Amino acid sequence: MGFLDKVGEGMKEAGNKFKEGVSDLDDKLGDKVDIAKLESQIRDQERDLKNLKSEIGEKVIESMDKDGSFDVSNIKCLLDKAKDIKSKIAELNAEIEKIKK
Repeated sequence: MGFLDKVGEGMKEAGNKFKEGVSDLDDKLGDKVDIAKLESQIRDQERDLKNLKSEIGEKVIESMDKDGSFDVSNIKCLLDKAKDIKSKIAELNAEIEKIKK
């Protein structure tokens, strides 16, 4: 094997390693983008939950001011929504953990 053959083989090997490195970098960047999207969705869900909690509190106060008592059935739908939001947040966090592994 001549000198030029060795140089050519070395260049080919270096090119393959470069391609592998670029591919790994692309995968890592893709994961970061996916995680950022999921985190954004979590923030949206947390904001919705905060607003929902505020709405629940307002309904409780209105009821207490009006009747002096409170019936949970008046906010059952809102409580179900809060439960769904918490479940969605847990799912999104689980997706993030899968990506990180």
